Amino acid sequence: MINMKTTKVAIGTIFFCALATMPVLAADRDWPMWSGPTANWLASPDEKGLLADLNKAKLLWKSEDKACGGVRGQSRRYGNQIGKIPSAGGASPIVYRDKVYFYFLDPKGAVASQIGGGEDLRAKAEEYLADPKVVSQGFTKEKFLDLWRIEANDVVLCLDANTGKTLWKKTFPEGLYHHDWGKPRNANNTPAAGDGKIFFYSSMGVLRALDAETGDLVWEAWNSEEKQAKRQAVIDRGHLQEKRAPKAIMGPPVLFAEGLAIFTHAASKQNYGKEKSLVAFDGTSGKQKWRVDNVGPGQGAPSLWFHDGVTYIVAASLVGNVTCVRVADGKVMWKLTGKAYNGHSITVAGDYMVINEVGKTKKYKSAQLGAYKLTLKEAQHLWTLPPELRNNNATSPRIIYKNRVYVRRAGVKPLAANILVLDLQTGKLLTETKGYPILNGSQIIADDKLYFECDGNHNGTSLVNSYSTDPADFRRLSQWTMPNKPTNAYEIPLARPIVKGKMYARSNDGHIYCYDVTAPQAPSKSEMP
Repeated sequence: MINMKTTKVAIGTIFFCALATMPVLAADRDWPMWSGPTANWLASPDEKGLLADLNKAKLLWKSEDKACGGVRGQSRRYGNQIGKIPSAGGASPIVYRDKVYFYFLDPKGAVASQIGGGEDLRAKAEEYLADPKVVSQGFTKEKFLDLWRIEANDVVLCLDANTGKTLWKKTFPEGLYHHDWGKPRNANNTPAAGDGKIFFYSSMGVLRALDAETGDLVWEAWNSEEKQAKRQAVIDRGHLQEKRAPKAIMGPPVLFAEGLAIFTHAASKQNYGKEKSLVAFDGTSGKQKWRVDNVGPGQGAPSLWFHDGVTYIVAASLVGNVTCVRVADGKVMWKLTGKAYNGHSITVAGDYMVINEVGKTKKYKSAQLGAYKLTLKEAQHLWTLPPELRNNNATSPRIIYKNRVYVRRAGVKPLAANILVLDLQTGKLLTETKGYPILNGSQIIADDKLYFECDGNHNGTSLVNSYSTDPADFRRLSQWTMPNKPTNAYEIPLARPIVKGKMYARSNDGHIYCYDVTAPQAPSKSEMP
């Protein structure tokens, strides 16, 4: 660990609510982590007066700066995608203290030795550029080769949340890159913010803390000569070897809680794809505080549990284990085993948790949801859904809100692809409405509305649907085709943060777009003629 700088920061006060009927309250209306202020896809309760019909959303700005592209890059399954723009990785933007932060990969440097079928890249480029139409569109040999780089810069961009103007941009060279970005080969390096710093996990497995105001490097951890030697070996042989290299060298999103930056890391190739290590670093000094092995998910983030003023992490894995860890010291409080595939994020709110309870430990298989009441000694099982209400174990998040569970069902034939509303205490189906057959996508609840986005990488457009959350009137309020070609991340739901009446969305052109999603306010009596 290299300590670069010490900063004095004011620690924001956080208020906790032990009831699952309400989200945990944050002092500031921010979206400082991938899955929101309380890591469970609930916007701040202060978000009020939001649009029911998102077709009335107004574009406020397009970011001054941008990444090289969206999420989807090359994929062996779909051919070489020649002519496409390279992927910038699967991270979502976060919002902190009226600024938007975005981490992305910028492919630079060495090129892979060959592509599928043993073709020489440079010869292929010359063949492709013989088409005058391609040349007229500004496509060059270097742009072609960008699609198959094996080196990249790690970049963190800071924008003014009100204007989209670039406040600072920090580039860290000597990272790694993989051209085959698709489905499970993607990586979710969404940063986290807290105590005046931005924490991000790089493509080389280095955790860095930046000053949120200036972008100055405060400290970095887990950088080593051994990692640099491995990086050089990749360049020398011309490929990464590991088929699913993006996940092998990059981790799930960072969390920040109780002054610690926390993330899951693949300790070795042996546990890659199964369970990862949960590691915590002091946010001020960068010193490693604790490490717990064999607990973490594959691509999603662990969940936070706030109980009696103390913060815990609940992390699930691909092989059916669920572990509760105290944030302050890394003490394991309890562990469940023998559950279904939970390779992505699980849901915790108040003292309750929802997981895939019954099913295979393999993704894209049917699973039956289960709910638990959390205590410091154990997780007490409440219910398991019957087979006729089974779900797919894919990635769309489940949300606990007002003593109810909102879950999207898809890919489980012959059952309809619906959105279900369940009673949190009993699992009873309260109501359901028509959803979409796409497995992946994101869900956010804000201002008593459920905003659900389909996976735009499969259906060609990004549909954002708004629903009422009242079981007595659960229905779709609007369907909005988000403009500006937004990008999504296949098995990693991209967050569209909603903060202070604004929605922030990453686009396939590399820009961040900001929309006003507040409903027009009726004039007060004093303003009426």
